[in-house]
Order: sequence, then C-alpha cells, then structure tokens
Amino acid sequence: MKKFIVALALSLPLFFTSCVQDDEYDNVYYVRYEAHIDKPEDGIFQVVFTMSDGGEEKLKFSDQGDFSVVIGPVKYGFDAKIYANCIGGTGFKGAYTRILVSKNNEPFALKSFHGGENYLESLSGYAIAY
Repeated sequence: MKKFIVALALSLPLFFTSCVQDDEYDNVYYVRYEAHIDKPEDGIFQVVFTMSDGGEEKLKFSDQGDFSVVIGPVKYGFDAKIYANCIGGTGFKGAYTRILVSKNNEPFALKSFHGGENYLESLSGYAIAY
C-alpha cells in the first residue's frame, strides 16, 4: 500500500503538468496597423511599422492621410509598433495610430491606440501576449 501511495504521489505532478497545454506558440496572429494624419495639402504623411519578420518598413505619402495594412502570420510575443507623423506643410491638425490583432482567424480586436487632435506624431505599440 505504501508503494502505491508513493507511486501516486510521484505521478501526480506529471499528470497535472501534462494537462496544462502550453499552446500559445501554436496560435497564429495577424496584426492590422492603422494610421491617420489630418495633413495639410503640402505635407508628407510618413508611417513606420514593424514587419512580420521583425524588420521595419517606412512609407511616405503625399496624396493621402490614411493608412492601413495587415501583416502576418506572426507568433506569440511579436512586438508590433507603428509610428506616424507629418513632414512639412502648415495647418497640421492631428495624428492617430492603432494596432489591432486577430488570433486564429478571429475578428480583429483593438490592442493599442494613441493620438488626438493636438498630436504632431503618434506611436502605438503592443507585444502579443494572449
């Protein structure tokens, strides 16, 4: 009987650890970056964001003040960042950035927002941890 109790006591931690699934690394995530600048006609809208490989992409637009892109798939722990500002021009009104994340093809959920009417630049960041 003692051997049975000892064997049971030794096997319980193994049983409980095998029941806990560490599946966050099996999830697939997509990141949607959004930015908006109320830019003047003669200004340039600049956006810098983290790509799925961890590199940085920098884009400049002279004809628009809105930007949206989806990247992925990315893994758990991915550090998403987006920065937006306006270069040049007069009458600049505000900057906004947002990061939305989709996990396993679920709808995108807002994870980070920054900006407002009085912001000359905006930076949003979010590390995937769900």
